[in-house]
Amino acid sequence: MAYILSPFSPEGFLLLVVVFVFQLHSNGYFPTYEMLCLGRLTAGPPVAWPTHTAHGACAIRHESIGACAHAAVDSTGVVYMACGSLVERRSFYPPLLRYKYSAVKDTIDAAIYVWDPSTDDVTRLELRGDAAAIPDLVVNGFDVVPDPADDSVRVLFLGNHQDRHGSVTVFRHAVGSGVLDFVGDLSEPLVHTTHALAATSATSFYVSNDHFYRSGFGRFVEDQLGPMPWSSVAHCQLTSVGGLNVTCETKAIGLAHAAGLALVDGQLLVADSKLGHVAIYDVEPSSHNLTLARTVPLGMSVQGMADVGTTGDVLVAAVPTLDTLGPGALDGDDPAEFGAAFVLSATDGFQTPHQIFADAVAGANTGYVALSPETLVGFSFARNGIQVCQI
Repeated sequence: MAYILSPFSPEGFLLLVVVFVFQLHSNGYFPTYEMLCLGRLTAGPPVAWPTHTAHGACAIRHESIGACAHAAVDSTGVVYMACGSLVERRSFYPPLLRYKYSAVKDTIDAAIYVWDPSTDDVTRLELRGDAAAIPDLVVNGFDVVPDPADDSVRVLFLGNHQDRHGSVTVFRHAVGSGVLDFVGDLSEPLVHTTHALAATSATSFYVSNDHFYRSGFGRFVEDQLGPMPWSSVAHCQLTSVGGLNVTCETKAIGLAHAAGLALVDGQLLVADSKLGHVAIYDVEPSSHNLTLARTVPLGMSVQGMADVGTTGDVLVAAVPTLDTLGPGALDGDDPAEFGAAFVLSATDGFQTPHQIFADAVAGANTGYVALSPETLVGFSFARNGIQVCQI
């Protein structure tokens, strides 16, 4: 798309009004959308997949840690997890339009955990640093990367949804310890509705913004009148040793709902939850610019993605439609009674999705990580615990 009309401009606002009126009289579809440069985007063809039944033995574990929005497998075999209270999310969780911060500001109990699958031990990591500077953690996506100066240390970039703005909160973790050392909280205009992160080094990362607006009428337009091509991916670089300064540049626009990210072999894979496909971009290493190579349709709402260890494959979580993961999911009203896991294989350039798992037992997982080709771990921001499945 060569031009995207800004929703901030008078012309853009006028067109929003026009679109709204036509939507009311066209059963949700207005063919002239594309002519208005608002780009009524459409999903690709659905991909055939089996009946929605669980495959293999699954078990929910560690429900006491809360609902985990994201997880990442470290090279040591342990799994980092960002988890929080479902009760608190019902009041304050901006990704799902819950904004009552006053109800939880003194009690927010979200945390980063480390799970060792070999022992099944879970450790809650204590936050260390200036207590006044460490923000509340309301984490959606995150990434973990080794520190090149010390291979026993990991740098964590956390996509954080605070009371009035989004940010990326940075910590360091000495592998095996029970402490997260606070580095800094990075606020930047291009980091506003953070969904996922993919580190390009210990001082830089890609971040997906799943919306243009965090709240208000603009957010209503995106959610109710879309898909709108206002979602984006930015690349950010820390510009001081302490990590307190950051500069970001937009690298991909025209997405409808940029969700999970996976950076593999010089390509960045971006899940578009609204359009039901994965957009694959070629990465220019020095500038971090992105060039769209192709899109791969899954015919479902694509959620979290994860690099599968040394294989270079990418594990993809999907649910029937994005609407099934609306605000009601936090109240136990989630109609997404099943979900699926796909693998995009590096051997064919990530062109063909292979379904490896479907689940109709514990509800839809919004992300998976693989401990081995036979063991998947599913997680969801709307269900306590993690789901460990042998497939």
